[in-house]
Amino acid sequence: MKSKITDNTQDLGARLYDACKSGQKDLVKATLLEGARDLNLGLKGACSGGHIKLAKLMLDKGAADVEAGLHAACYEGHEELAKLLIDNGARNFNLGLKGACSGGHIKLAKLMLVNGANDVEAGLYAACYGGHEELADLMIDNGAKDFDLGAHGACYGGHKMLAYMMAAKSGHEIF
Repeated sequence: MKSKITDNTQDLGARLYDACKSGQKDLVKATLLEGARDLNLGLKGACSGGHIKLAKLMLDKGAADVEAGLHAACYEGHEELAKLLIDNGARNFNLGLKGACSGGHIKLAKLMLVNGANDVEAGLYAACYGGHEELADLMIDNGAKDFDLGAHGACYGGHKMLAYMMAAKSGHEIF
């Protein structure tokens, strides 16, 4: 009978992500000692869960995908983490903007815009998909003009009134 050799690297990465997301510092350390190497997964988990100390640990150990972390932090509404990632080189502010708009976090959307995010059309779609009218207005105030895209997002997300508003802005007759 042949012995079955398995590579548990993926399992360790998933365990690291989960431990970081749930803030279990001891489990994070144990998983790292077991050989978990995908520090970017750990960083993303820490950013999703709002655990700044674990995010710093992942960065200190070499995690480099600050963009995915930025999206996760913005989606979940963790402003302090978003600022940490910006300080550590995150520059894809459009990705952060989409995360903030999807998650309904206006303060983070404004932070991304101030830092140079300019894909307000994608932000409009994300805001409408999530049913976040105030964020949709913010994207429009910052130049979004593809109201059909906003209406599509609102429809796809199940937000009828927002879809009607976007369709009306686009010049479509509503009933």
